[in-house]
Amino acid sequence: ERELITAGGVGGSAPWSHLVSHFLLDPKRYLTELTSFGDYSKAYDPKDESVLRCMVQYYLGMVAMDNASSDAAKAFEVSLNTGKREYIQYWIAKAEHDRLLGIRN
Repeated sequence: ERELITAGGVGGSAPWSHLVSHFLLDPKRYLTELTSFGDYSKAYDPKDESVLRCMVQYYLGMVAMDNASSDAAKAFEVSLNTGKREYIQYWIAKAEHDRLLGIRN
C-alpha cells in the first residue's frame, strides 16, 4: 500500500516533488518509492523513462555523496548516460561526477 502524502490539506498519491523531498530526508524509507515512481505513475501520467532515470540517478548520487559512498560517481554516470541535457539534474550530475573523478573541464 502506497503512503498518502498530504500537501495543503489535500491528500493524493505522492507527486514527484514531494517524493524527492521525502527521499532526501529519509533515503532508506523512500528508496523503493523513488526508484519505482515511473512504474507506479505510468497508468495515469506517462513519463519519458530516460528523463526519470536521469533524475532518479541524480538523487541517488546526491544521497550517496552525502553518505561518503563510492556509489555516487556511478549513479551520476548513469544519469549522464541518459543524455537528457535539458534538465538541471543532468548538469549538476555532470559537475559532481567530474569533481569526484578529478576531471577538469
